[in-house]
Amino acid sequence: MIEIAKVTAKGQITIPVDIRKQLGIKEGDKVLFLKEGDKIIFTTASYAALEQRQAVAGAPAHHEQKAAAGEE
Repeated sequence: MIEIAKVTAKGQITIPVDIRKQLGIKEGDKVLFLKEGDKIIFTTASYAALEQRQAVAGAPAHHEQKAAAGEE
């Protein structure tokens, strides 16, 4: 599937309806963007997806960041 979205003056895009339906994205949901080389990966920003993407990117997981900051 290939879809095109136009970027507004505020840097916003509209996620095409077919992609929103496939990913189960609803108004108010958060999404995750991850840069891998010259590509951008876009997915839902569930806690599990965020943990997995941070591990792939080599960044500390959210709970590790909180622990380092003394928040846990």
